[in-house]
Amino acid sequence: MATTEILDISTEDVVDKRTAELGEETGALRLSVSDFPDIQAPAGRSEAVALLSDIKHRLKAATEIREFFVKPVRDLATRYREKFKPPIDLLEGAERALKRKIGEYDMRIGAERRRRDREVIEAAQAAERAQEKKAKALEKKGEPEAAQAVRSVPIIPIAPAPAPPPASRSTSTRVKFTAKVVDEEAVPRRFLMVDLKALEAYAKRYKDQTPPKVPGIRWHAEPIVTHRGRPSDVPL
Repeated sequence: MATTEILDISTEDVVDKRTAELGEETGALRLSVSDFPDIQAPAGRSEAVALLSDIKHRLKAATEIREFFVKPVRDLATRYREKFKPPIDLLEGAERALKRKIGEYDMRIGAERRRRDREVIEAAQAAERAQEKKAKALEKKGEPEAAQAVRSVPIIPIAPAPAPPPASRSTSTRVKFTAKVVDEEAVPRRFLMVDLKALEAYAKRYKDQTPPKVPGIRWHAEPIVTHRGRPSDVPL
């Protein structure tokens, strides 16, 4: 097969034929496993181990056949990927740099717009306080009609100059907040995660024995079977 070709028609025919054969074989094995009774005695375990050996042998053979066809394609893809890596890395770096600059600009514009909005609100609130203060002073002087006239004057806030819009309508910016831990002790419990890997490593030290109790943890025993391809293995 030429290195510039991934799969030709004859290779596909061979793969289709071999996978069809493997499918028939594994289908029969799957039925054997699904129909296999629960193990109640050493003899039943030996039968299960013998069937497991057959499955492991077939699995190894099927994997080797797959790798025979797949490895050249994977190696070719790796070589092509490496050839394209330098220009793609440069383009991705340029993309990140420009996005960062656009994002920083848009965030400055957004902050300026929010600052101007706050200034408008604060100015309106200050005008309302001044208006009410003037009205109350008139009421103290015995001029309720004048006070009412002062209160009836609408306060029209001065709109600030609008912030400049982004240069491109096809590009938008959203703000994403990321957390950086500065004091682990102060972090609320709801944001903490249990270290399951540390617990598993702790339990592993006790091998087949149930590990000592850990508050908030219930140990669950699960059998892990390791098969080394021996034809039979009858327990003592």
